[in-house]
Amino acid sequence: MGPIVWIIVGLLGGGGFGYFLTQTLYKNKVKEANDKADITLKEAELTAKRKIDEAENKAEKIVAKAEQTNESVKQRKIQEARDNFSKLKSEFETWKAEQKVEIKERELTAISLEKELKTKQDAILAD
Repeated sequence: MGPIVWIIVGLLGGGGFGYFLTQTLYKNKVKEANDKADITLKEAELTAKRKIDEAENKAEKIVAKAEQTNESVKQRKIQEARDNFSKLKSEFETWKAEQKVEIKERELTAISLEKELKTKQDAILAD
């Protein structure tokens, strides 16, 4: 075998070794890129989960505050209704007392007029 054959064999062997080495390095680079992408994806998932948890906590706080505000408004409205009822009841009791006094005065006036009429009638009959 001549030197040309050895050169060709050397070139083919070197080319094959170079190809194998390039493929191995390429696979390692692809694996590193995939591993890095997996890590980035996991970090993104953790960040998303944390954001979701924060949003849920914030929503729960907002709901709790709204319920508390609602309860305080409800209690205030109940108290306003009680106060209004007491006011109306007091006004009614005052009106009722005034009506009783007026009725009593009219009864006394009627009795007085009846007595006066009776006296006049007796006076007319006595004549």
